[in-house]
Amino acid sequence: MDQNLDITINRLSAKTWYWLKMNEARVPVRDVFRSAESVISLPKGMGERHIKDSAIWKKIETGMGRDMEQIASEFGANLIFSWHYEEDGSEITRATDAPAVIRLSRKGNADFAKYYIYADANTALDVVIVAGRAPEKADHETGDRDTVLRGEEKISRILAHQVKIYAEEGSKVRLYEIQLPGSGDTFLCDIGGICEENAAIELTRVELGEGSIYTGVNIDLAGTESRFTSKVGYLAAADDKLDMNYAVRHHGKRTRSNMAVSGILRDNASKIFRGTIDFIAGCEGAKGDESEEVLLLGDSVVNRTIPLILCEEEDVEGNHGASIGELDEKTLFYLAARGISAEDAKRLVARARIESVAAGIPDETVREEIERCLA
Repeated sequence: MDQNLDITINRLSAKTWYWLKMNEARVPVRDVFRSAESVISLPKGMGERHIKDSAIWKKIETGMGRDMEQIASEFGANLIFSWHYEEDGSEITRATDAPAVIRLSRKGNADFAKYYIYADANTALDVVIVAGRAPEKADHETGDRDTVLRGEEKISRILAHQVKIYAEEGSKVRLYEIQLPGSGDTFLCDIGGICEENAAIELTRVELGEGSIYTGVNIDLAGTESRFTSKVGYLAAADDKLDMNYAVRHHGKRTRSNMAVSGILRDNASKIFRGTIDFIAGCEGAKGDESEEVLLLGDSVVNRTIPLILCEEEDVEGNHGASIGELDEKTLFYLAARGISAEDAKRLVARARIESVAAGIPDETVREEIERCLA
């Protein structure tokens, strides 16, 4: 693929409000992608190996779409998998209590990594992916916005990765994605998954990265009573840009999905969230919920949201709710009376929101890194 071009990602499932230019995102790519550096730590009950694409992974669609898939096709993947194992003569159906931890870092101008997660039937596994590195000390005044100068042109560095998940019958996959500051000016996270009968995928994302962050998620609830839940917390400040595209396809009967997004926009930050619940013909009894809470801490922030419910089936239930607001004067006055400045108050509120999402991450070291970024 010629990568000295713009790629189109995060296309909305059904175009709407075309004149507002929110149906998709375009990202400039000025360097050939190379393999990113990653360190994988596995507990007992999980395995890992490097593989090329196979039929099972090719049928999984991701949230960013075909341009990202074309880039990903040039790379092999690290496969993380669970299996049944025996201990003291009895079969253990729960793979492990500890998570696999993947640390992803940038070494060039355009870095890419690919991970496949496979949960065997009736097993459960947790995977934590950390992109970037937490600062030793928090610095609210400066940040490392790495760029490369090529002639007179300023080129942003890119760190990208793709994750595909296959959850067999009765299994559960919990994926925790953490984007820390300093990982690159442009960050791309592309996720796709398939849930078979009575399987579940749970996604938790904490986005604290600086610069432009693009996230695409597409989950296919293929089996009866399969489930998907996502919890997203983000903090965007300065001139940061967030572009999110989440889609859930309800194919199986009595499937359930719940998407919850909570974030803070400060300074000149901008954000767009595309949330799609797609009820496919035959998914009787399916239910999908989508909610968003946005706190605006600046007069120049830009907040855009596109909730979308598509329906080919009558016996379904889809819900969307959004709450957008600012810190009210009473709250600021209350805190000021206790010696807390307006700037510190904003920081406290932002920290509380992010920590409420990060609290469930099953790795103490990662939680501490997030706290350092918020300090």
